[in-house]
Amino acid sequence: MRSIHSALRIVALVASALAPACETSPPKEGPPGPSLYRGFQAHALRFGAADNPESVRLVPGTNSALVVSSKSRKLSLVHRDGDTLVLGRTATMFAEDASESELTNVDVEPQGLWAAITRTLIDQDGEGRISRCAGELVFVALDDSSAFGSIPKRVEVGPMPDSVKITDDGRWAIVANEQDVVWGKCEGLEDIAPPSVSVIDLAGGPGAAKEVHRLELGPGQEPESVSVSSDSDLVAVTLQDSHQLLMFRISALGTDGALKVLDAPKNTTGADAWPDGVTRFTAKDKRELFAVAGEANDTVSLLDGEGRFLRTVAIDDAHVPASLPRLGAESWGPQFQPDSITAFRRAEESYLAVSLKASGAVAILRVSVPEEAEVVSVVQLGLAPGAEAEQVGSEGIAASEDGAIWVANEEEGSVSLVLPLAQ
Repeated sequence: MRSIHSALRIVALVASALAPACETSPPKEGPPGPSLYRGFQAHALRFGAADNPESVRLVPGTNSALVVSSKSRKLSLVHRDGDTLVLGRTATMFAEDASESELTNVDVEPQGLWAAITRTLIDQDGEGRISRCAGELVFVALDDSSAFGSIPKRVEVGPMPDSVKITDDGRWAIVANEQDVVWGKCEGLEDIAPPSVSVIDLAGGPGAAKEVHRLELGPGQEPESVSVSSDSDLVAVTLQDSHQLLMFRISALGTDGALKVLDAPKNTTGADAWPDGVTRFTAKDKRELFAVAGEANDTVSLLDGEGRFLRTVAIDDAHVPASLPRLGAESWGPQFQPDSITAFRRAEESYLAVSLKASGAVAILRVSVPEEAEVVSVVQLGLAPGAEAEQVGSEGIAASEDGAIWVANEEEGSVSLVLPLAQ
């Protein structure tokens, strides 16, 4: 997911196969005491010099993940072999497209047979000026064969889609159409559709996918990330530039009052959230809740399905080792930039993992009792310990049921595997 201050993309990597495990990885033994999640980077897989992996999603029923590189429009199937990541099949999409169009996000359907990818479409006039911004949802096959990456269907959605989520029952895909005309590629463009959320009907499979709702929003309400409840009905969408969260039930669309818009919590200094990633999780008492990463105020906020915020956890210097980079005194707001977020359970505890974009790290929060949520571990990522923040750029994140965390480091061109220390 793009940040308003990530204009400079530094990719200084040479194409390579596998990178060795980070030399500074700690031993796989943890201290005595409570069985809290303590993580370490087991391996970082180097991608090609021109790759910029931005989004990662696990393929259900496998030890693999699908990685999408945005600017190079490349799909990569990455396999986990114990403590190591191994690059599998790859496919480059839309090689004939010479524009600045990008692949921005991905989700994999529940059976792991295909994926849906958001694609921003950029048209330019004869003088190179942006003349049109649009978007589409691209469905791709995940066969472990020469058919990998083939496209059965493309569906038009709103401009500049930045996130997609497929419901657990495989019935719907929800797309956040960012329409960023303030900070993004379409800055200043006036003839453009408003920001929106698309609801895609998947009842007939990807080949018959169709948009059945487009929920248009107001100026500045830029949808960024999407999460959906386990009953495949309640949707939560971050509205980044307006510092809000949109909630609705698919089953209630078309009725009065179907859309609920909430203000995201500020931090203790009064800074706005600029919310980015959102995910659902289940507390120890079986409540299903949502968590939101506040990219501009270094927070993670927890709320229930009714839109009641239960707790906001600040990520600060006490949590992040001094050796890790941060934005510093000249920052536009945050120090660590919580970006993407995911949830997992381990040893009967509920956790969140959130990428810290400005620090090249992942923070793990225990949220078993949401009202007592706390940061329990911060793990450095990437191939170059001590690198400047823009040289790692940790963004997309996913976690498996055994506590393995995958992070796409866009600026560095790598994917990290974080594993729990043995207890």
